[in-house]
Amino acid sequence: MKKLYYFIIFMFNINFLLATDKFVFAQLKYLGNWDPYPQVYSDILDILTLTTSVKVEKERKVIDVTSENLKQELAKIPFIIILGDSEVKIPTKSIKLIFIDFKPQFKVK
Repeated sequence: MKKLYYFIIFMFNINFLLATDKFVFAQLKYLGNWDPYPQVYSDILDILTLTTSVKVEKERKVIDVTSENLKQELAKIPFIIILGDSEVKIPTKSIKLIFIDFKPQFKVK
């Protein structure tokens, strides 16, 4: 039986929270099996809709860890989910950006 590894990285961004009133399921795409259960986001969103008054975006947002625009993409979401059933392989440059360098902008309009 394979183990399921998952992490949630919180990156609160007040601009995002002010810009939308919907919950967005954002998932990090990395080298390896980043999506062992391709429809799990849909189940989570269904449960969220049925049990809360939170509005949800029906499609998930996939953020590619190798994207040239990783910093800009991360700034658009309040948190990101990392799923997998094997070792999570993230390039050092991206790890530094995600865990050390990322500083969301807090601007209230």
